[in-house]
Amino acid sequence: MRVSFEHRVPGGLSPTGRLLKRSIFIVCCGLLLMGAPRLQAQDNIHVVGHIVSDSGLAIARATVSVKGTREGVTSDDNGNFEIAVSSNGTLVISSVGFISTSVKVAGRRSIQIILASSSNSLDQVIVVGYGTQKKSDVTGSVARVTAGTLAEVPEPNFINELQGRTAGVDIVTNSSTPGGGGQIRIRGNRSMATGTNANQISDGLDQPLIVLDGIPFEGTVNDIDPTDIASLDILKDASATAIYGSRGSGGVILITTRRGRMGKPQMSYNGYYGMASILGDLKVFNGPEYAQFKQDAATYNTSQPGTTAYPLTAAEQAGLTAGTNTNWQKLIYRNAMTTRIT
Repeated sequence: MRVSFEHRVPGGLSPTGRLLKRSIFIVCCGLLLMGAPRLQAQDNIHVVGHIVSDSGLAIARATVSVKGTREGVTSDDNGNFEIAVSSNGTLVISSVGFISTSVKVAGRRSIQIILASSSNSLDQVIVVGYGTQKKSDVTGSVARVTAGTLAEVPEPNFINELQGRTAGVDIVTNSSTPGGGGQIRIRGNRSMATGTNANQISDGLDQPLIVLDGIPFEGTVNDIDPTDIASLDILKDASATAIYGSRGSGGVILITTRRGRMGKPQMSYNGYYGMASILGDLKVFNGPEYAQFKQDAATYNTSQPGTTAYPLTAAEQAGLTAGTNTNWQKLIYRNAMTTRIT
């Protein structure tokens, strides 16, 4: 006699059948999830596009990104671009001075994109050296940097905060002094000097003229508190020379500081604290190695063997005999503290 322990529900599956059906369903879902990326990758298409302004001119160096991903490219000088994107994806196109727009691919392999000019940027009021004008009315090359942009990089002077923020303005930090300003060039070197101290003379002529609230500034960049700057305008073309003469041959930086405003008194706090240290010690001789170096100079002297113009001094010989070996770098260098409270 055979005994069965399965219990069947009228009109349905047994518990064992339901368990088997559920297991098959879970396995199928897992296979579908594993295959989803491959199916999505196969769904990508190659899209070629062209970006123009509302006036029909090609827009160079516009940013084209795929919405929801980190994929993106930049258009060339003629406004053309190529990108791999899902057939049902969305492209986000943006460029300085234009309103960003989103375009659905919808399976298309060739797309023409038109960006509208941003009226807000053209209505900005900027300083041009002889007054103020709307940005749309300025024909010269003028760049503006706001206080908010400068505040993104806390530095002891505005030159370091300006580094990498404006096209055509090259800043090189070549000072070993803590907090020292960098060498700034607006559209490269513009002068050439010869004779004694030619490099120093050329450096002075190529530095831009700094105009603080309409008055040529004769101090150093560390004398200007970056937190007091409301806006900064840079004259990069011949208009700087036309306004300020030969002093503006290296370009002009126009600085406008903050002003008092009508209304209730307000109190604000802005501060930071930082530490700075040297990148690495210089690899130098210790005492015995330095003495051996001088001895080798005498030993391998081919013109006058056994002699050297730089023998050990009496103090060096005494220190070598006493076993003195001082690492002056460890005694000199310390971690620098940088702080500002405004």
